[in-house]
Amino acid sequence: MINKLKELYKKYEEVILYLFFGVLTTIISVGLYWLLGIMFDYIAATSGNSGLTLQNNGFINSSCVVFKNIIAILFAYITNRIFVFKSKISGFKAITLEMLSFFAARLATMVFEVIFMFVTVNIFALQPLLMNIIAQFVIVVLNYVFSKLWIFKKEDSADKTK
Repeated sequence: MINKLKELYKKYEEVILYLFFGVLTTIISVGLYWLLGIMFDYIAATSGNSGLTLQNNGFINSSCVVFKNIIAILFAYITNRIFVFKSKISGFKAITLEMLSFFAARLATMVFEVIFMFVTVNIFALQPLLMNIIAQFVIVVLNYVFSKLWIFKKEDSADKTK
């Protein structure tokens, strides 16, 4: 039984690790968004200005989405590079190109998330945390596809070191 589990792990190691670190990234992302929501609710309550909440202020909501994404993207790049895709590239130019490719892909999914969150929360008045969780499921799939097919392609690793 243990050998069977080891075989399955070895066969699906990349996907398992991606999902594991993806869950951690999502916890960081959603957790930070939740904490920012609590902070702005507190500020709104203590200042008497109900327009300072995620639901009542599109600028604050979008700013919080961008901020929490920056933190989550940095965490995701480091864990994806080291543990998931085990990038072997070296050299300043190659690593910079890889990092910029990763950030560009994540920027694309962040733009999706900002638009999704603005439309669902600020236009349709749906619950912000639930909408953020739904967005994360779509983003995880898109980010894996970008990482696997574009950023950390194994066959390009030798070319990236030049």
